[in-house]
Amino acid sequence: MTTIDRVKKVISNITGIAEENLTDYSYFVYDLSISSITTAEIFMEMEREFNIDIPSIMSRNICINDLALYIDSALKRKKDREKAFAPKTVINVALFNLARKKSK
Repeated sequence: MTTIDRVKKVISNITGIAEENLTDYSYFVYDLSISSITTAEIFMEMEREFNIDIPSIMSRNICINDLALYIDSALKRKKDREKAFAPKTVINVALFNLARKKSK
């Protein structure tokens, strides 16, 4: 299931709007008439679903595709960060610990 499909599913579950009525470029306020409170609820569920933080500024009138793109980007940044700081060998662990000591 793609990110955009997961986003549509969450929106559908919270708002009761059928998934087939949600297009990639449906805007929360203009097209779907979703209130700010419901938008906040959707964003909180997205944060739980994808285990990321979504800034409140994103809750302005955006479309479903914009939200999915932001989520994909946040997941990529999170993965890159984890990869950069994940020691894989004994040498990497030693270098990682040495770097931490120097930064203190």
